[in-house]
Amino acid sequence: MEFEPFYYDTLDFRRKLIVDSQPPHYLYHYTTAAGFLGIIQSNKDNSFQMWASDSRYLNDSSEYIGGLEVAGECINSSKYKSSDLIQKASVLLKGANGRIAVLSMSSKENLLSQWRAYSENGGYSIKFRTDLFKAIGYLANHYLAECIYSKEDLSVKVNNCIEWHQNKFETATTNQPQAVIEHHLDNCLKGLVGTIRALATLLKHKSFSEESEWRYVVTYPQGNELNIRNCNGLLVPYIYLKFPEKSIFQVAVAPGSRALLAKISAEDVLTNNIKDCKAGVELSDTSFRW
Repeated sequence: MEFEPFYYDTLDFRRKLIVDSQPPHYLYHYTTAAGFLGIIQSNKDNSFQMWASDSRYLNDSSEYIGGLEVAGECINSSKYKSSDLIQKASVLLKGANGRIAVLSMSSKENLLSQWRAYSENGGYSIKFRTDLFKAIGYLANHYLAECIYSKEDLSVKVNNCIEWHQNKFETATTNQPQAVIEHHLDNCLKGLVGTIRALATLLKHKSFSEESEWRYVVTYPQGNELNIRNCNGLLVPYIYLKFPEKSIFQVAVAPGSRALLAKISAEDVLTNNIKDCKAGVELSDTSFRW
């Protein structure tokens, strides 16, 4: 018996729900001098690498946990809460059965709070063209999405997600044999749980709305190859993402007493690692100084 292949229909719904607005033409990744050097020196075969960290290890892990709590509240108050699909999803969301990797960026150029966070010992901001900033090798499960700064807004999306998957499941399984029901239950569970986890990753406290953060979100199974880095005594899982070198549009040097020297060396790094590099390097014009 053939099953209805609606998996990509589910992914299409997920993308539309998560990416509900077009990104600006440019996004900015603030990083330390070491981070900048690592990104540019990783360039090989016209692509460079960036780290996407496990969402549970974000600087404020309560953001992701808070997002899952909002999802739990939506499930508990849903008119579908007694359905087999929603009950199983509730159990899965409480476990460590899936991972979401996140790479953070900002739509704000020359943002003082980001310079303070990353440039105490020298830092940079890499300006990316969003039309070219697409991970190589992740064809269906990666999203460039704007952070959500309201629990109410997140609740609307989660409730929409619950209803869509429940309706999808009911439509596909009505008057069907058990084998078909089980197939679609597993399929809808993957779609529902994966989408809710990705949405939860986008929640940030409204006090950080000034950052205008965007996140490159990648859903990936637990069996994917992981890397581990030491971050202030905590071992943080992450994956490598490859992006085309042409997405790098410009680099800005953090404010500081050695900014001019940092500009010269950044230009050398770009020239030495990116053939025919078109990206320029500029100094931040903020008055902030370390």
